[in-house]
Amino acid sequence: MAAPVALIQGASRGLGLAFCKHILKNNQFASVIATCRNPDGADELRGLIGQHPARLTMLKLNVNQEDNIRGPSEKAKQHSGIIVNITAKVGSIGDNGIYHTHVSLKPFLWVFSI
Repeated sequence: MAAPVALIQGASRGLGLAFCKHILKNNQFASVIATCRNPDGADELRGLIGQHPARLTMLKLNVNQEDNIRGPSEKAKQHSGIIVNITAKVGSIGDNGIYHTHVSLKPFLWVFSI
């Protein structure tokens, strides 16, 4: 049986980045698909890719935009192992520190449907 693949949402900083580091130190997972809304601003995550180029892939993902969800979903399906989805953070605070009072459920559920 193939080792599982970790799909981490919100991987550019905080808990998501910590999950990436921890998983990459262990060999329980074959690889990590790290997603974030702004890959260009994910400097530390890009540094991890330099250290683990064969095991770590970074993809842009914004769960509020359905067209953003399809790419990571299709990429995850290409892996032969079981996908383990780890959601570190999915935008609880918006621009200017304003809390979201309504988040569309459909894009969020699409992410978990892979």
